[in-house]
Amino acid sequence: MFVRSEDPETKRAGLAAAGLVVAAVAGIGVIDRGTIGRGFARLGAADPRWLAVAALSAGLLWLAGSVSVAGAVHGRLPFGRLCAVQVAASFADHLLPAGSGGMAVNLRFLRRQGFSRSEATSAVLVRTFVGWLAHVALLEIGRAHV
Repeated sequence: MFVRSEDPETKRAGLAAAGLVVAAVAGIGVIDRGTIGRGFARLGAADPRWLAVAALSAGLLWLAGSVSVAGAVHGRLPFGRLCAVQVAASFADHLLPAGSGGMAVNLRFLRRQGFSRSEATSAVLVRTFVGWLAHVALLEIGRAHV
């Protein structure tokens, strides 16, 4: 099992980094408060049935991501935590380019679960490659039916 550092310096650095992220998000929120307000207003006017479809779709996407990560490793993972990691990975993908945020979150999770760097990296790469293949296959199927 991967052991967390109990070094006070490391803990302070981690807390400082988390504080900077919170401050940056809050700053962006203040700067773009008009956009955020308009977004919430539009959300309030949205059709609840479509909101339910969107929420269900997001949940299924996170569940599929959890299953794909679980299938890419040798060993068992705590499924509830794995699902929470997929939610975090989807948010990280919005902040970093080309899905690298989700890859980083999954890699860190696997390392914390005791997998070696090469095992964790291999699992993330297998999952990414299989996802790419699925996307290409679906695009080809869609193109064939147009």
